Amino acid sequence: MKKTILAVFFLLFFIAAAAAAESAYMITFQTTDCNGDTGIATVEIDRIYKIRSISCEPPYQDARLKQVLVISKTLHGSYDVFTIDEKEAANIQNQIQAYMDARRKLLENGNPIILHDN
Repeated sequence: MKKTILAVFFLLFFIAAAAAAESAYMITFQTTDCNGDTGIATVEIDRIYKIRSISCEPPYQDARLKQVLVISKTLHGSYDVFTIDEKEAANIQNQIQAYMDARRKLLENGNPIILHDN
């Protein structure tokens, strides 16, 4: 029994180490400011916290934009904020859903390892 527990512990340790060593899944999107200026940003998909609607100040109050809040890597407890248009928000949400579906499928179709103590 102790051998099985030890084997499972090492297996989980190596799986966690391999997951940490993998490069993060990145997404790139177009940013859009209230005044219409555009840019580009790339973030780790797992660090996206929220996408929310915002209001722009006059004279740009008719702009329908959203913010992407990304958990900051440099300042604990804060977010990096990117402004995007509604079309780009839909694209990001679709990429997040596809990423989640792929991860779920990988977990469901993974080959289990069965350990037993003789």
